[in-house]
Amino acid sequence: MTSPFISVIMPVYNGVKHLNEALESILNQTFTDFEFIILNDGSSDASEEVILSYDDKRIRYVNNKENLKIVKTLNKGIKLAKGQYIARMDADDVALPHRLATQLEYMRRHPEVTICGSYLQIYEQPSKIWKVPIIDEAIKVRLLFNSCLYHPTVFFKKEIFLDYSYESSFLGTEDYDLWQRLSQNPNIHFANIPEVLLLYRVHPNEDKSSYKAKQRMLANLIRDRQLKNLGFEVTNQTLLLHEAFSSNSVLSLQWNNLKQYQQWLVQVELANVQAKVYPTAYLKKELEYRWLNLCTRVAPQHPLVAFKFLFSSFSPNTLDSLYRSMKIFRKSCKRKY
Repeated sequence: MTSPFISVIMPVYNGVKHLNEALESILNQTFTDFEFIILNDGSSDASEEVILSYDDKRIRYVNNKENLKIVKTLNKGIKLAKGQYIARMDADDVALPHRLATQLEYMRRHPEVTICGSYLQIYEQPSKIWKVPIIDEAIKVRLLFNSCLYHPTVFFKKEIFLDYSYESSFLGTEDYDLWQRLSQNPNIHFANIPEVLLLYRVHPNEDKSSYKAKQRMLANLIRDRQLKNLGFEVTNQTLLLHEAFSSNSVLSLQWNNLKQYQQWLVQVELANVQAKVYPTAYLKKELEYRWLNLCTRVAPQHPLVAFKFLFSSFSPNTLDSLYRSMKIFRKSCKRKY
């Protein structure tokens, strides 16, 4: 097979449980001009047997003799890719049949876009859809707080990997690190298609406490870089304040610290006025979103949180803000004082 339009890259490590469904979701795509690079990363289960049971000329099977981990495996797959575009895929997810066709058509209609993702739906909870910003400016602002290009949904021009690659030192947050570095290049543009193109599996029963702790540390290193771009001298205190707005897993929020949290957002806004890193309007909208999210999480601690939210500079002067403050107040009233 020569010069396919798309190279689909899927690392596999002990993925036998859901592998058939993942493989078939790609092989049954409505767009068919692609190569399917499947990299077995030293699996000790029957993954290889499952992969080799498929007789499809589009499959290019690569067997790592040892477990290289996902970063090195992805970089290896990208170097092997012959397509103009690369689509990521995980061995436990399901791509909807029109995924490749939709993303290729989008990229053709928007030649300025370098990389696009999409919404995704939780496999185990069909009603739960994870949405993300769809416009380049909004995506780059969101990256100041966390990743907003879902890794198994991304579709990008192979040419960007002439100058970039995944970094092993950020194993576990390799995608967030790459998006942040790409965002510094003014010639690279992001997009998310506002449509579900992938069913994503979550594995809540796995013990990942040490893995999550490492992810948190690495994500904070990426945020640290971006805060420095805004001119901050980053300290442990400022990073903790920023992380409070970046991760819902931060549990040590106190309602009587709301003023301090709000002041941090003010500092971010003012720093950007000087540094001119982000478009003002998009940053303001993101800061309003972050303020709403934090106040909602703190709401059960005290009914005054609703008033703190409503009379903040990060609460838009709209009826929607009044509605949101009422919801925050109702949430706070559920607590037994």
